[in-house]
Amino acid sequence: MGYAVLFVTRRVRYFPLLVAVQFLLEWLRAKYFPPSATVGDPQILAHQISIVAFCATMGIIAAYSLLVHFFHVEGRRYYHVHAEISLASEIHRSLVPVCQRRLDHFEIYGASVPSGEVGGDLVDFIEGPEGRWTGYVADVSGHGVQSGVLMSMFKTAVHSHLLTDCAPAQLLTLIHQTLFPLKLPAMFVTSGILQGGARGRVVFASAGHPAILHYRKVANVILEYAALDPPLGMFAKQQFSESTIDCGAGDILLIITDGLTEVYNKSGAELGLEPLKSALVKDAGLPLEQLFVELRSGATGFGAQSDDQTMLLARYLG
Repeated sequence: MGYAVLFVTRRVRYFPLLVAVQFLLEWLRAKYFPPSATVGDPQILAHQISIVAFCATMGIIAAYSLLVHFFHVEGRRYYHVHAEISLASEIHRSLVPVCQRRLDHFEIYGASVPSGEVGGDLVDFIEGPEGRWTGYVADVSGHGVQSGVLMSMFKTAVHSHLLTDCAPAQLLTLIHQTLFPLKLPAMFVTSGILQGGARGRVVFASAGHPAILHYRKVANVILEYAALDPPLGMFAKQQFSESTIDCGAGDILLIITDGLTEVYNKSGAELGLEPLKSALVKDAGLPLEQLFVELRSGATGFGAQSDDQTMLLARYLG
């Protein structure tokens, strides 16, 4: 009974104490209540068996009651948590919809496939004045509801600060200043941002994010633009920088999260970036939505998805 109570009330740390008490009681019983010389008497044995049977029955009833109570408490807790996760999953889907736009000089496609009920990846696209646009991918450290909350805060901050029509480096700086006091100490965010206009020049900023890939149609090659700065949220005071990419007609810019490269097969080998680059060169002529499917199929065909998989594709039409 004592072990059952400790287990149901989640006080397992007291098990050694209960074991010691049990052995002490057995020792006291053996010392002060030794076996009677008439222990073999049938009437005494029958009486003892009746007492033991009664105690066993009461113990079974009590243990069953505790078990039912345990399932009742845990069941209520499970359904409460499950309902909250389902709600968080619906909110996540509304916060991270598929982004598909066709502008005068660019076409954009972005999507995210979470690894669980609530993802920590974010892909978004915002049209600004005079043909200016901003597309970005963000990856919040960790998984689950905490990452989803920080991800939603990141998106809100982006939309708020873009009302001032700021450049990518300034945007990251403002977002960092907004989120750093609100996040948990161990959490951080990597992000890659593209900002273009009517021409083929794109300004980009990248904070701790995987390299931005640039498919150059004329040369049929892939260029890589590594992260310029550490992730957001690493230090109290951070400044971010930006650079430019000049695109020709048919060029494609691709931002991914590490969920597409950190995929492992049954032998433990990692997929890496090279297969993704080869697939981008091979399938660059496809519509962006289909290109997304082809690039992701290379990762899912290599191994099971263990992290959110997110992409933002931008093709310059000329």
